[in-house]
Amino acid sequence: MKALFFLVALDVFCVFMPLPIFSTYIKSLGGSPFTQGMVNSCAAFVSLLNNPIVGSLSDTKGRRAILVRCLLVGGLANLILASAPSILIMFVGKIMAAFASPVNILLRATVTDVMKSDQETKLFFQKLLPLTGLVMLLSAGISGYISELKYGFTVIFLCVSIAYAISAGTVLAQLPNDLIIKPNNKKTSDIPYLRKSITELQNAIMNLKNIDWENYGDIFATKAASEVSLAWLTTNIGLFLLNEFGIQGRRTGYFFMISSVFIILSGILKMKLKDRLAKMNDHYIIMTCSLIMTVAFLGTSLAPSVYVIGLCMIAISMSKSFVDVTFTEAITTRANEKDRGKIISAFETLPLIAQFIAPFFSGIFSLAFRQRLLLGLTTIPASVGVFISYKQIKTKND
Repeated sequence: MKALFFLVALDVFCVFMPLPIFSTYIKSLGGSPFTQGMVNSCAAFVSLLNNPIVGSLSDTKGRRAILVRCLLVGGLANLILASAPSILIMFVGKIMAAFASPVNILLRATVTDVMKSDQETKLFFQKLLPLTGLVMLLSAGISGYISELKYGFTVIFLCVSIAYAISAGTVLAQLPNDLIIKPNNKKTSDIPYLRKSITELQNAIMNLKNIDWENYGDIFATKAASEVSLAWLTTNIGLFLLNEFGIQGRRTGYFFMISSVFIILSGILKMKLKDRLAKMNDHYIIMTCSLIMTVAFLGTSLAPSVYVIGLCMIAISMSKSFVDVTFTEAITTRANEKDRGKIISAFETLPLIAQFIAPFFSGIFSLAFRQRLLLGLTTIPASVGVFISYKQIKTKND
């Protein structure tokens, strides 16, 4: 179990270490907001195609074997990012890094494989929350500080590459070799990777088509609105802070650290209020959180100072944390046993779809709009979430 805690902590480190500085990194190579949008969108699209295939392969080839390969690819990708002399080479590294994105999914599946009971699994994830929060804090702070050094970006990506290598070594040394290997189907194992990608994408589309939208459509729509607004903010906030207020380096890291602290606090608060919240309508909670996020998104785009932005980020972090848990509880309890797997699988693809859509359109709009207006567009999907939730509450009351 200690090895799994260590591996999850390293995965969080690898994800969050480059996050605060990536916008500045692209700008240092001569990139623009449009460049950043296209790079992030392409990487998200690769993840969207790759994740379900890797999950399927881990059932036939074994979790450990696939996990090691993903970790090694992630390490190599960050070596390329560390030494990238141009936007083109950086793009290659970012796309390669997207092939390491299933590491989190594989680790979660490994936890389920290794634990002896559902109670042990739940206990593991409960203990994991403060650990991941702490790693997020440290990663953001360290990343911001290192980025101010002469070769800061190179050092950051080298640290991530080393972390991936350590993770691969830990998997080989600590995890059992027989983690879930189902009988291999010769017909499917010989299918080329690209064809598998297309097949998995078609299956995902069919799952979405077959969903009972009359029963689940409101939850899917509000979740999608929430994810798009957050992905839009994440895409633009780094360059906005840099261009409008000259915030970079460790000060950018501080913003992410503040968000991490309040995500942890909101989780603790939700546990304290769980009995009271259980009596409330899910849509009322979602509407309230979406409304707070909408106001905070607008406040961020109009903020006259970094202090106002800090307060808005706190509101966004806490509201998003609350609403995400509510979404998960709502969709899990509403889905019937027959459709639950399909519904949850489709539900979990929404963040990846948002991470593909938001950077793409944000990059295009950046050619026509100033950054404050561009950031202000986050209020549109968030407002849609408020409207849908309000409509559902009104319908239920009527």
